[in-house]
Amino acid sequence: MQNRVVTLETTKAYRDAFNNRDLAAIADLLDDQNVIFSRQEQNTIVGKENVLHRIKTLFKRTDERNRKLELISAIIDLGNSKARPCLLCLMNGIPVAVCVISCKINGKINGIAVLLNGAIVSTARPTEKKYSDKGQLPAEPSRKAVLALTKAYINAFNQRDLNGLSDMLDESQSVFTRTDQEAIVGRDAILERVRDLYRRLDSYGQDLTVVNGIIDHKERKAWPCSIGVLDGSIISIAILSATPTNCISEINVILTPAIVEKARPTEPLPEPKKEHPDAVVLKEREAWLLERAKKIERIMKRDGRLPHLMTKQIRVEQQLEKIAFLKRKLGIKT
Repeated sequence: MQNRVVTLETTKAYRDAFNNRDLAAIADLLDDQNVIFSRQEQNTIVGKENVLHRIKTLFKRTDERNRKLELISAIIDLGNSKARPCLLCLMNGIPVAVCVISCKINGKINGIAVLLNGAIVSTARPTEKKYSDKGQLPAEPSRKAVLALTKAYINAFNQRDLNGLSDMLDESQSVFTRTDQEAIVGRDAILERVRDLYRRLDSYGQDLTVVNGIIDHKERKAWPCSIGVLDGSIISIAILSATPTNCISEINVILTPAIVEKARPTEPLPEPKKEHPDAVVLKEREAWLLERAKKIERIMKRDGRLPHLMTKQIRVEQQLEKIAFLKRKLGIKT
């Protein structure tokens, strides 16, 4: 219990120092001998001076990009630790990370862990309001405004109109969140994410269309959303948030089946594309080649990797690669 109280007080002190950009106060909280800073997909930073430099760089970068980064108190369940004190990191008011503080019994911080996975971030429960100015919460855009923005987003996405999408995004304030990924912040980064999605769909010969829908989510009833339909099957939803100027503040993509199945389309779902007439021939040839590859592998295990067997194996692999290319080109599903 004593450790929990110390951790809670130290976590609150770090929150206040961070939000005030007070590096001296942060330095006083860090252990002089042993402190580490870890962040998913980045190298761990060791040592008080190195950690302070990392935090200073973060402040500088958010200022340069005109982004507002704030920490608020929260609790989270991590493993066997229930309702552990933590800090929810808000980028322009949108949760993008969880910060977990570890400290010694004397209250000195010896570990700062930043967790970015959307599935983890979504489980943090704030214990205070989400804005610095607690007395003046920004007015939430009306349902009508969000509906209009969602329809425009759907139209631009399906037409692959990146210029249209760009007009809806703010250069530094818009955020893209997805339950299994870290948040993406800013217009350019979000557009690059969409371009990469289009490239991957074309590479695999898949068709992704988003349609208008509504969903009962959290406190909202029949709230506008977009529904992602991949080759005729519903796979995701996206809930948009709007700024007072009717730009997109957040694109929240949800893949959790229990939530996705609650969405109700308000327009007909697209029919899956009809299979290309050459699909049957290609699939039959592919099946034959796969059996051929297995047979060659069995003989090689018995007789060894003889030159003529290796040549046959290479030829089969080359033909399978060619078939895979033709299937992608013709939009034939694997």
